[in-house]
Amino acid sequence: FPRLRSIYPRLENLFCSKLKLAAANLNTLIAEAMLINTKDSLTYIRSLFKQLSHMSYGTYYHTRHDAKLYDLLDMNIFPVWTGKRGAQFDQLRGSRMSWYIADAPYLLDSFEGELPLLAFEPSMLGEIRDLVSHLGWENRKLRKLAGKEMSIEGSERLDYKYTQSLQEKWRCISR
Repeated sequence: FPRLRSIYPRLENLFCSKLKLAAANLNTLIAEAMLINTKDSLTYIRSLFKQLSHMSYGTYYHTRHDAKLYDLLDMNIFPVWTGKRGAQFDQLRGSRMSWYIADAPYLLDSFEGELPLLAFEPSMLGEIRDLVSHLGWENRKLRKLAGKEMSIEGSERLDYKYTQSLQEKWRCISR
């Protein structure tokens, strides 16, 4: 949705009064986001997500009927790096697919190329905080996932060969 005022400042009267173009609202941005495709630049997608987050600030969505924002979850519009990060994304994925949010620089460095990551730098995540919250992506954040306790199922079993090997090396290990 172009910002006509910045492109055609002298034609504001034509667009607003004569053509009755309304200012963009949340539904306008949602409709535009639904049109995201692989030809769009990462810069454009990031800008659109920032605007979506800004427009959704302070809004409470309690049913799917009230908000088209949740319709975005069914769309393959989320840019993901599956390899090394760069100026472009590798693919678009939907919310039902597996991808994660590297919410700290060290996590991005550690997991790039290993996990599919949302193609946003950790420093930019603050700008889409409300969108992340509204769409329920808190559980995709690597910092949150890394802090979860993991449980290992099964039983313990002593490895006699390994134990014997360590016992034979006790003098070297104890020094």
